[in-house]
Amino acid sequence: MKAGSGGESMTEPGSEDWTFACPCCGEPNEVFIDPDERGQVVVMDCRVCCRPIEIVSPLDPNLPPDVRAEDQ
Repeated sequence: MKAGSGGESMTEPGSEDWTFACPCCGEPNEVFIDPDERGQVVVMDCRVCCRPIEIVSPLDPNLPPDVRAEDQ
């Protein structure tokens, strides 16, 4: 699920800290995106439902990360 289509980013593009809705339960989560690691994939567990979330950091710092359930 792309941020902006249900997994909406609640933080401005270009920021290193992102708040997003879990694609499974909809609860807010936060992730830090290191500018040196743009283009990388991060997998983290939702802090509420504990399901894995895959976050793809875009190379363009003005774009939001792609957030989806890991099994999608």
